[in-house]
Amino acid sequence: MKSEYETKMYEFYTKNENFETMLHVAEQAEWVSQQVIRSFWEDVKQELNATMQEKDKEWIVSFSNYGDWNTRWLKLQVYRQEWYLSDEYPIVSIAAEDLHLNRNPYVGVTVNNDSKSIDGAGLKSAIKDLEVLKDYQSDSNAYWARWKHFDFRHYGFDSLTQLLPENRETTISNVVSEFETLIDLTADHILPLLNEHKNS
Repeated sequence: MKSEYETKMYEFYTKNENFETMLHVAEQAEWVSQQVIRSFWEDVKQELNATMQEKDKEWIVSFSNYGDWNTRWLKLQVYRQEWYLSDEYPIVSIAAEDLHLNRNPYVGVTVNNDSKSIDGAGLKSAIKDLEVLKDYQSDSNAYWARWKHFDFRHYGFDSLTQLLPENRETTISNVVSEFETLIDLTADHILPLLNEHKNS
């Protein structure tokens, strides 16, 4: 045993009256944790939508219609109708991804690089080069122009405790503020760049 605490914990959980309960709790821990994360992001969506509708009714807040709560590809996205064009997904969105247990969620500007309506690589590069986004990270990902991690994780006691219904108000507010900041930095740039990179 590594410590006196672990020794006492082992002795406690290996008593007949405690062992079965411990196994039942362990079996449900992952599912409960994922439900906490899911309900947290659903609350973020509701608050973010209310915030954006106060600014302008043209803003759309939604979960992406690809991926689901069992895959890492689900996104919470904000975009304007004119960023949609004729594709199944918006061409550009301000989005958060990695909304699942044991992930490190982030927010950024994403480009639908699979669209035939635009020069996706050129548009992504142009957004990446915006001076207003220089403090955000970038890498070789084909879809994310710029991004940054939130200051919480989807793992570990301290981070998950922040997401419990009775504790999450401040974290929701911080997430909405991160979205607002990124939207304020980029909104005036997106449509001109999108028009510039449309395929004829």
